[in-house]
Amino acid sequence: MFQTSKDMQLNNYPGELSPGRAHWHSIAQTLLIRWFQVRYICADTAIEQILMTGDLDVLEAINADPSFHLLSVNLVSPPSINGTDNWLISPLCRVTTLVRNRLNMELLLSYKYHLVGGAMLIERLSSITQTDNAGVERKDLFIRCGPARRANSPH
Repeated sequence: MFQTSKDMQLNNYPGELSPGRAHWHSIAQTLLIRWFQVRYICADTAIEQILMTGDLDVLEAINADPSFHLLSVNLVSPPSINGTDNWLISPLCRVTTLVRNRLNMELLLSYKYHLVGGAMLIERLSSITQTDNAGVERKDLFIRCGPARRANSPH
């Protein structure tokens, strides 16, 4: 989804990095699909970071991990999802996944992105028309964001 090259790598960047990591001044998005911008503080380092991922499983894992304090999660949506001529970045509070289970097979039907303020964007992933709800499973991921905590805060 995101692509880098050696030309985009920052060399001699101040600061220590873990082995296998690098700084990049640019990345390219080669697969034009929605992605998530996750702003968080890691409990181990107390440093604010931003993660960009298109993988809902990664978002779920970070959301469930108590060592990550999520500050905000934004949906970055292409025109095919948001209905405009532009990419939009929108604060996200919940993702609903609809899956149809039939004959021991799972078919991903759609994602519903619930935005802060009440709006909802739908990404349809199947052309199958849903005539009934038989075998449709709904899974909600509620984003647990909150304000940054100070180091001396009791909570």
